[in-house]
Order: sequence, then structure tokens, then C-alpha cells
Amino acid sequence: MAFDDILDRTDAGATIPREVAQVITGDIAQQSTVLALGTRVPTTTRDSRIPVLTQAPEAYWLTSETGEGSLKQTSKAKWSQEALVAEELAVIVPIPDNVIADSGFDLWGALRPLFARACARAIDLAVIWGVNKPASWTSPHLVASAILAGQQVFEDINDGVKSLLQAAQLVGEAGYSPTGAVLRHGYQYKLATQRTDALTANPIGAASPFPQMIAGLPIRPDPVVWYDTDEHALVGDWRKVLIGMRQDLRVEFFNTGVLTDQAGNITVNLLQQDMTAARVTMRVGYHLAYTVTNAADTPSLADSPFAIVTSTSGYSYS
Repeated sequence: MAFDDILDRTDAGATIPREVAQVITGDIAQQSTVLALGTRVPTTTRDSRIPVLTQAPEAYWLTSETGEGSLKQTSKAKWSQEALVAEELAVIVPIPDNVIADSGFDLWGALRPLFARACARAIDLAVIWGVNKPASWTSPHLVASAILAGQQVFEDINDGVKSLLQAAQLVGEAGYSPTGAVLRHGYQYKLATQRTDALTANPIGAASPFPQMIAGLPIRPDPVVWYDTDEHALVGDWRKVLIGMRQDLRVEFFNTGVLTDQAGNITVNLLQQDMTAARVTMRVGYHLAYTVTNAADTPSLADSPFAIVTSTSGYSYS
């Protein structure tokens, strides 16, 4: 008797309608920090090219009405074609058939947030922290970008808001305009207890909830995932985070076949265990755009669109 044959998978249901796929995509975008704050770029191929401004034209004064000083000079703009490679992201959720058969159980209502959460976490971990980041995504992840530029603020334990605004200052000094700060879980409450001068124009009182903006800087607390507790906040110009979104999100159901681990060991046998597997696949690309700014004529890793607030001095990332 053999129990390790790989069975051909047979669809138990058709691919979900397009409008349902769009709803799930919206759920993912809402939960993911990267998709919510970054710039989503629709792509139609795996390897798309995005123009990034690397040289801006300059204007010159005329110094006389005749001769050499009266000649108008030339200048140029230059764009580099940066790769935005869409890689596949997938998750399989096995479901007991008894659960599906329970007419009182809202299967879609239960699965949608699970699908969205799984994809949102994977995207944020890769883009922000570099966890399982595809090799084809050649841009540094966001924390590494800040560290490469030396844009780290060691947290003032008595004044976290000051540290947060100092990080925003570093982004501004690099020539970028910070559009938001993401805070580790619960950090907003620590900031609220400190009542610093930075909050004078936006006070927090007993009858006032914690503001979603500090000194004009929007904040996003309680992200779907936060990888490193030594980091307290990530501040940046999120418009420079380019996310390529292929419109090919698919959800399929299978009631025969097996799931295996990397060694080929069967972990789930759908037929024998009376289970149905829901499989979600999508393709996403990432690129961090270093562009010409008012502070730097030439894009450089030494000037990042991001800065971090950390409690670890001399922090480094690979």
C-alpha cells in the first residue's frame, strides 16, 4: 500500500468572480502598511520598468544683452529605467468539510480577513524589514535604507515624540517630505503619557482620543506586523515606495490532492481527511525610488526617504 503518491488536483470550484477578487485586494491594501501608504503602480508584465528622475534641468541668468552673456544655456532632464519585478505570493488554507457544511457559518466572512492578513503581513515583512524579500527586489528594504543613510534616532526615553520628529527632520534634510510614521504596537500610548511640548498645538486630554497626527505628521499605529521591538517608529516619504500590483489575484478551492512539506512528506490529504483547501495567489513588485530632490541633485543611498527611531545604538541590518 502506498500513501505518498502525489495526486492530481481537481478544482472543486471555479475561480472567484472578479468583483470578489477586488474586494479581497482592497482588504489586503487596507491591512498592509506598505500598500496603504505607498504608491501602487498597476503592472501588466512580471518585469516592468519605471522612470525615476535622476537629473533635473537647471536655469541660468543672462548676464548681458550682447555677447556670450546673452546666450541662453542648455540643460537636460534624465530618467533611469528602474525594474519593478512582480513576484508570486501565495497561501493555502485547509478547511474541514464539516465547517463548510455548517450552514450557519459565514465561510467567506471568515476567510477574507485571513487571506488579507496573510498577504498583508508577508508584503510588510519583506518591504519594511527584508524578511523573505525576493532577490529580484534589488532596492534595500525600508529599515535598511534608513540605516545605510545613517538616518537613525536613538530614542529619548522621556520624550518619544521629540525622537519621532527628529526622525522626520532627517527625512526632510535628505530632501524628502515625510508623509507618515508607522509605530510599533502600543507605542502611541507611551507617547501619549509623555505630554511633550510638541503636542501643545494638538493636546491630548482625558476627553480626547490619541490623535492620528503629531505636529502635522500623520501616524499609523498598530500595524498588521512589526518585526523588531528595538525599533519604535519608521518615518518616511511613503510616496517613494512603489508597489507593482498585477491584477491577477486568484482564489481557488480544491477537495482532492495532498499538501507536502519541503522534504516531500504529506502534511494534509484532502480526500482522506475530508478537507477543502482554499488557495490564494497574487503577484507583487517593490521598488524604493531614490530621486532628485531640492537638497540633492543626484540620488544617493546616503540620502534616504526613511528614518527610524530605535533603542539600539549602532543598529545594523543586512
